[in-house]
Amino acid sequence: MYNTVTPQFLNVSLSDKFQVNEKLSLDLGLRYDDFRYQLVNTDGGPARRFWVNYFNNFNCFDPVAEVLVTRTVGAACPAGTQPAAFNAHSDSQEDYPELQPRIGATYTVNRNNVVRFSAGK
Repeated sequence: MYNTVTPQFLNVSLSDKFQVNEKLSLDLGLRYDDFRYQLVNTDGGPARRFWVNYFNNFNCFDPVAEVLVTRTVGAACPAGTQPAAFNAHSDSQEDYPELQPRIGATYTVNRNNVVRFSAGK
């Protein structure tokens, strides 16, 4: 079982163009993206639990520096650190929604020259 991720993508956009006068037009829009991933159970079996416990027994976490600190089995974590609490579980679905505004403008200086502007997330 290698690639067990099932992606689901949704994209919706709305836009409108307003002609302010014969030289200036405005474009306004809104875009919504939603990226979802259906994942399989990562709890695993005895081997996975063994390695997670091994990792937790040999590591402490320093929340200030956000780094792992190695320790010997049975020893207490150094001052300022806490025991590592890694687990192999992940949620069955990850969701990343994104709302993105858009704006644009076009100004006609003369027949041969046009200035354009656009911005969006």
